[in-house]
Amino acid sequence: MQKYDVVLLVDASLSETNRKETVSEFEKLIKKITIDQDDIGLQQLMYNLGNKSWNDKAYVYSYFIQAEAEDLDVIKKNLLYNKAIKRYYIFKMDKNEEF
Repeated sequence: MQKYDVVLLVDASLSETNRKETVSEFEKLIKKITIDQDDIGLQQLMYNLGNKSWNDKAYVYSYFIQAEAEDLDVIKKNLLYNKAIKRYYIFKMDKNEEF
């Protein structure tokens, strides 16, 4: 099993209820493989997400997971079709790196 850092940028224009629902659905998906998580909060981005000039803020969530390649495929597929998640990044961690 390999360690990964999964970073989500969630649409800031969502209501708090919708945002929490989106995040909780993702957390249910990765519940068994999550080592640690961090709710970074609302962040001003350096660039606009998409072609709208007002779309330059996002809620950032980070998850430290330990997963197999098959688990990553499921995670990527889930994130790809979720319109509330504007961007996601998956970073492969070295064995000696900490969250």
